[in-house]
Amino acid sequence: AGANVHYVGHPLLDFAVPKLSKSESYTKFQLHDQFPIIGLMPGSRIKEIESLLPIMLDSMKIIKTNIPDSQFILPVACTIPNDMIKNFIKPYPYVRVIDSSDVYNMMSISNLIIMASGTATLESTFIGTPMIVVYKVSFISYIIMKSLVNPNIRSTTLPNIIAGENIVPELLQDKVVPNNIAEITIRLLKNPEELEKQRKDLYRVKEQ
Repeated sequence: AGANVHYVGHPLLDFAVPKLSKSESYTKFQLHDQFPIIGLMPGSRIKEIESLLPIMLDSMKIIKTNIPDSQFILPVACTIPNDMIKNFIKPYPYVRVIDSSDVYNMMSISNLIIMASGTATLESTFIGTPMIVVYKVSFISYIIMKSLVNPNIRSTTLPNIIAGENIVPELLQDKVVPNNIAEITIRLLKNPEELEKQRKDLYRVKEQ
Protein backbone atom coordinates (compact mmCIF):
# COMPACT_ATOMS: atom_id res chain seq x y z
CA ALA A 1 0.00 0.00 0.00
CA GLY A 2 3.05 2.27 -0.03
CA ALA A 3 3.40 2.69 3.73
CA ASN A 4 6.86 2.95 5.29
CA VAL A 5 6.81 -0.34 7.24
CA HIS A 6 9.49 -2.03 9.31
CA TYR A 7 8.90 -5.59 10.52
CA VAL A 8 10.41 -5.94 13.99
CA GLY A 9 9.37 -9.51 14.83
CA HIS A 10 6.40 -11.23 16.44
CA PRO A 11 5.46 -9.82 19.89
CA LEU A 12 4.99 -13.34 21.27
CA LEU A 13 8.76 -13.79 21.10
CA ASP A 14 8.99 -11.39 24.05
CA PHE A 15 6.28 -13.13 26.10
CA ALA A 16 6.54 -16.86 25.39
CA VAL A 17 9.26 -17.46 27.96
CA PRO A 18 9.04 -19.78 31.00
CA LYS A 19 9.47 -18.02 34.35
CA LEU A 20 10.65 -21.12 36.22
CA SER A 21 13.60 -23.42 35.61
CA LYS A 22 12.75 -26.94 34.49
CA SER A 23 13.56 -28.38 37.90
CA GLU A 24 11.31 -25.80 39.57
CA SER A 25 8.49 -26.68 37.18
CA TYR A 26 8.84 -30.42 37.82
CA THR A 27 8.56 -29.72 41.54
CA LYS A 28 5.67 -27.27 41.25
CA PHE A 29 3.58 -29.58 39.06
CA GLN A 30 4.64 -32.75 40.94
CA LEU A 31 5.88 -34.45 37.79
CA HIS A 32 8.80 -36.84 37.30
CA ASP A 33 11.54 -35.76 34.92
CA GLN A 34 12.35 -39.36 33.92
CA PHE A 35 8.90 -40.14 32.47
CA PRO A 36 7.16 -38.66 29.40
CA ILE A 37 5.12 -35.50 30.03
CA ILE A 38 2.25 -34.80 27.64
CA GLY A 39 0.44 -31.48 27.67
CA LEU A 40 -3.25 -31.29 26.81
CA MET A 41 -4.39 -27.96 25.36
CA PRO A 42 -7.96 -28.21 23.99
CA GLY A 43 -8.39 -24.44 23.65
CA SER A 44 -9.69 -21.45 25.58
CA ARG A 45 -13.32 -21.44 24.43
CA ILE A 46 -16.13 -23.51 25.93
CA LYS A 47 -17.07 -24.96 22.51
CA GLU A 48 -13.47 -26.08 21.97
CA ILE A 49 -13.40 -27.77 25.38
CA GLU A 50 -16.67 -29.57 24.70
CA SER A 51 -15.49 -30.68 21.26
CA LEU A 52 -11.85 -31.57 21.88
CA LEU A 53 -11.20 -32.38 25.54
CA PRO A 54 -13.26 -35.63 25.64
CA ILE A 55 -11.42 -36.87 22.54
CA MET A 56 -8.05 -35.95 24.07
CA LEU A 57 -8.95 -37.77 27.29
CA ASP A 58 -10.01 -40.89 25.37
CA SER A 59 -6.72 -40.82 23.46
CA MET A 60 -4.94 -40.43 26.79
CA LYS A 61 -6.33 -43.78 27.97
CA ILE A 62 -4.83 -45.50 24.92
CA ILE A 63 -1.50 -43.73 25.44
CA LYS A 64 -1.46 -44.68 29.13
CA THR A 65 -2.05 -48.33 28.23
CA ASN A 66 0.91 -48.33 25.83
CA ILE A 67 3.19 -46.07 27.88
CA PRO A 68 2.14 -46.63 31.52
CA ASP A 69 4.65 -44.09 32.92
CA SER A 70 3.28 -41.23 30.80
CA GLN A 71 2.18 -38.11 32.69
CA PHE A 72 -0.48 -35.62 31.63
CA ILE A 73 -0.88 -31.94 32.41
CA LEU A 74 -3.78 -29.67 31.49
CA PRO A 75 -3.56 -25.86 31.68
CA VAL A 76 -7.02 -24.28 32.02
CA ALA A 77 -7.81 -20.82 30.64
CA CYS A 78 -9.56 -18.29 32.88
CA THR A 79 -12.44 -18.30 30.36
CA ILE A 80 -13.35 -21.90 31.28
CA PRO A 81 -15.43 -22.65 34.43
CA ASN A 82 -13.57 -24.86 36.92
CA ASP A 83 -16.62 -27.07 37.45
CA MET A 84 -16.72 -27.87 33.76
CA ILE A 85 -13.13 -29.12 33.77
CA LYS A 86 -13.66 -31.07 37.02
CA ASN A 87 -16.57 -32.95 35.45
CA PHE A 88 -14.50 -33.92 32.43
CA ILE A 89 -11.42 -35.12 34.32
CA LYS A 90 -13.13 -36.71 37.33
CA PRO A 91 -12.40 -40.25 36.02
CA TYR A 92 -8.74 -39.30 35.42
CA PRO A 93 -7.09 -38.48 38.76
CA TYR A 94 -3.62 -38.66 37.20
CA VAL A 95 -4.22 -35.54 35.06
CA ARG A 96 -2.49 -32.51 36.59
CA VAL A 97 -4.68 -29.42 36.18
CA ILE A 98 -2.87 -26.09 36.30
CA ASP A 99 -3.69 -22.45 35.73
CA SER A 100 -3.05 -21.06 32.25
CA SER A 101 -0.66 -18.50 33.77
CA ASP A 102 1.78 -21.43 34.09
CA VAL A 103 1.42 -22.51 30.47
CA TYR A 104 4.96 -21.52 29.41
CA ASN A 105 6.44 -23.38 32.38
CA MET A 106 4.36 -26.39 31.37
CA MET A 107 5.48 -26.16 27.75
CA SER A 108 9.15 -26.03 28.76
CA ILE A 109 9.02 -29.44 30.47
CA SER A 110 6.57 -31.24 28.16
CA ASN A 111 7.94 -33.84 25.77
CA LEU A 112 4.92 -33.32 23.55
CA ILE A 113 1.71 -31.27 23.53
CA ILE A 114 -1.63 -32.26 22.00
CA MET A 115 -3.21 -28.91 21.24
CA ALA A 116 -5.96 -27.08 19.42
CA SER A 117 -4.96 -25.09 16.38
CA GLY A 118 -4.38 -21.43 17.23
CA THR A 119 -1.94 -18.96 18.75
CA ALA A 120 -0.71 -21.58 21.24
CA THR A 121 1.00 -23.39 18.36
CA LEU A 122 3.28 -20.38 17.90
CA GLU A 123 3.94 -20.18 21.64
CA SER A 124 4.97 -23.84 21.65
CA THR A 125 7.10 -23.19 18.57
CA PHE A 126 8.99 -20.36 20.28
CA ILE A 127 9.63 -22.51 23.37
CA GLY A 128 10.66 -25.43 21.15
CA THR A 129 8.15 -28.02 22.33
CA PRO A 130 6.96 -30.62 19.79
CA MET A 131 3.22 -30.83 19.24
CA ILE A 132 0.32 -32.56 17.54
CA VAL A 133 -2.34 -30.11 16.36
CA VAL A 134 -6.04 -30.99 16.27
CA TYR A 135 -9.14 -29.03 15.40
CA LYS A 136 -12.81 -29.80 14.87
CA VAL A 137 -15.77 -27.52 14.16
CA SER A 138 -19.33 -28.11 12.99
CA PHE A 139 -19.70 -29.27 9.38
CA ILE A 140 -21.40 -26.00 8.35
CA SER A 141 -18.65 -23.90 9.95
CA TYR A 142 -16.02 -26.03 8.20
CA ILE A 143 -17.64 -25.58 4.79
CA ILE A 144 -17.93 -21.80 5.29
CA MET A 145 -14.30 -21.46 6.45
CA LYS A 146 -13.02 -23.69 3.65
CA SER A 147 -14.73 -21.45 1.07
CA LEU A 148 -13.03 -18.34 2.53
CA VAL A 149 -9.49 -19.68 2.82
CA ASN A 150 -6.86 -19.27 0.11
CA PRO A 151 -6.78 -22.71 -1.63
CA ASN A 152 -2.96 -22.57 -1.70
CA ILE A 153 -2.92 -22.78 2.13
CA ARG A 154 -3.18 -26.47 2.91
CA SER A 155 -2.69 -26.29 6.67
CA THR A 156 -4.38 -24.54 9.60
CA THR A 157 -1.29 -24.86 11.78
CA LEU A 158 0.76 -21.67 12.02
CA PRO A 159 4.25 -23.27 12.18
CA ASN A 160 3.37 -25.39 9.13
CA ILE A 161 2.16 -22.33 7.21
CA ILE A 162 5.32 -20.37 8.08
CA ALA A 163 7.59 -23.32 7.26
CA GLY A 164 5.79 -23.99 3.99
CA GLU A 165 5.65 -27.70 4.83
CA ASN A 166 4.05 -30.04 7.36
CA ILE A 167 6.61 -30.13 10.16
CA VAL A 168 3.89 -30.63 12.80
CA PRO A 169 1.34 -33.50 12.60
CA GLU A 170 -2.14 -32.10 12.06
CA LEU A 171 -5.54 -33.78 12.46
CA LEU A 172 -8.68 -31.98 11.34
CA GLN A 173 -12.42 -32.69 11.43
CA ASP A 174 -13.24 -36.42 11.07
CA LYS A 175 -9.57 -37.33 11.57
CA VAL A 176 -9.76 -36.00 15.15
CA VAL A 177 -10.41 -39.33 16.86
CA PRO A 178 -8.69 -40.91 19.90
CA ASN A 179 -6.97 -43.68 17.93
CA ASN A 180 -5.33 -41.25 15.50
CA ILE A 181 -4.10 -38.93 18.26
CA ALA A 182 -2.83 -41.83 20.36
CA GLU A 183 -1.09 -43.51 17.43
CA ILE A 184 0.91 -40.40 16.52
CA THR A 185 1.71 -39.63 20.19
CA ILE A 186 2.97 -43.14 20.89
CA ARG A 187 5.04 -43.17 17.68
CA LEU A 188 6.69 -39.84 18.50
CA LEU A 189 7.42 -40.72 22.12
CA LYS A 190 8.92 -44.06 21.12
CA ASN A 191 11.06 -42.43 18.41
CA PRO A 192 13.05 -39.61 20.04
CA GLU A 193 14.74 -38.80 16.73
CA GLU A 194 11.34 -37.74 15.32
CA LEU A 195 10.77 -35.43 18.28
CA GLU A 196 14.24 -33.98 17.86
CA LYS A 197 13.65 -33.36 14.14
CA GLN A 198 10.47 -31.46 14.96
CA ARG A 199 12.33 -29.38 17.57
CA LYS A 200 14.92 -28.41 14.95
CA ASP A 201 12.19 -27.56 12.43
CA LEU A 202 10.40 -25.41 15.05
CA TYR A 203 13.65 -23.59 15.77
CA ARG A 204 13.93 -22.71 12.07
CA VAL A 205 10.39 -21.32 12.16
CA LYS A 206 11.28 -19.26 15.23
CA GLU A 207 14.30 -17.86 13.39
CA GLN A 208 12.07 -16.86 10.48
